[in-house]
Amino acid sequence: MEHYKVILDYFPRKKVYIVSNIKFDSKRTVIALYINYKEILQKKINSVCGKIGFNDAKITWFIFDPNEKERENAFDNIRIGLNGKDYGFCIPAENKIWISTLSIMKDKDLSPINKIRSQLKIPGDVEEDFLADVILDEITHIQTNCDHGSSKYDRKLQENAEKYYLSIIDRILLQKI
Repeated sequence: MEHYKVILDYFPRKKVYIVSNIKFDSKRTVIALYINYKEILQKKINSVCGKIGFNDAKITWFIFDPNEKERENAFDNIRIGLNGKDYGFCIPAENKIWISTLSIMKDKDLSPINKIRSQLKIPGDVEEDFLADVILDEITHIQTNCDHGSSKYDRKLQENAEKYYLSIIDRILLQKI
């Protein structure tokens, strides 16, 4: 738990919050001021890691601005995520994951349209979650140390996506088919 800070809430429910090691990787100071990127990312990391059973204690997460020109030459020896360098990438050997401000801004929980859509959702429909997909992709690279197209990577990504998107009952029913 060296990278975790435990924050105790001393109200009657005594909630314990685990905080990931999230840093800003930007030369712009405005990135931290524009919106609470860290809070949004932390909430989604907790959701994804909790559902797929992944402990991110050894992961260093970076929030980056994909529009910074200096970043264009910095993509050697990395795994480019499912949605390209504008959304996320990682270095599995170093347990480092970069998630872009663009990905964070596409979080389904931020959109009023998605909130309405989720209220109108037909039972059984799977709601897409862009930020979760980027995080799932990067975690799968870390877990497998493989790139897109590798059967090991593809199987693990499918497994992680099922854990995230499907209920336990739906996953059990899939196994029986």
